[in-house]
Amino acid sequence: MLAVLGFVYETWRLFCGPMDVTAGRLLAASIAALSFSFLAATLMAFRYNNFVVRTFYRIAAVWLAR
Repeated sequence: MLAVLGFVYETWRLFCGPMDVTAGRLLAASIAALSFSFLAATLMAFRYNNFVVRTFYRIAAVWLAR
């Protein structure tokens, strides 16, 4: 999964063209946060069952399935 997200990062980086260091780090941090969001949502879904967790899980699942 991390390899695929690395590919997504490189694709976005090349599509956007040259960017400064701050923008590159922000993009990398965003991809990293999104990559671990599904794991966090899954663990929360086992413990809690409310609207916020279900919504977070759906968003993370859609991101993962993109």
